[in-house]
Amino acid sequence: MDVLYIIIIVLLAIISGVLYKIGVNKGLEKGNKEFIEKLRSEKEQLKMEIEIAKREKNEILRNAEKEADNIVKSALIESKEEIQKMKEEFNRELKLEKEELKSMEERLIRREEMIDRKEQNLEELKISWTKKRRNTKTKR
Repeated sequence: MDVLYIIIIVLLAIISGVLYKIGVNKGLEKGNKEFIEKLRSEKEQLKMEIEIAKREKNEILRNAEKEADNIVKSALIESKEEIQKMKEEFNRELKLEKEELKSMEERLIRREEMIDRKEQNLEELKISWTKKRRNTKTKR
């Protein structure tokens, strides 16, 4: 009886060990499933965060491009305005120079006319003097 008793105890121990092993494996399986599910959940969360970051990056790039375009347009407008101001200033100076030249030309024309009149007067005086001289010579 002792041997039978020992065999029964050994069999019960083996059965207990097998059942324990099955329980542990099932627990591990359950733990693994939960762990795997947690990993999957975290992976999906990271995918969503990456997608959000990509969208934010694209939005930032679009805004930066718009801002760069606005800066370029603004610089073009400013340069066109500056060119227009320079052109207007040049035209003002050119107009003043033309007016000054015209004024100088008019003064020269007046001087020339005055010299012509003086020359004509001198010529008339010369003629008159020559006539008087002839008359004086003929009277003598």
